[in-house]
Amino acid sequence: MTINLGERIWKERRYV
Repeated sequence: MTINLGERIWKERRYV
C-alpha cells in the first residue's frame, strides 16, 4: 500500500 500514507494524510486533515 503506497496511498496509505497520502490517503491517511488528507483524510486526517479533513477531520482536523
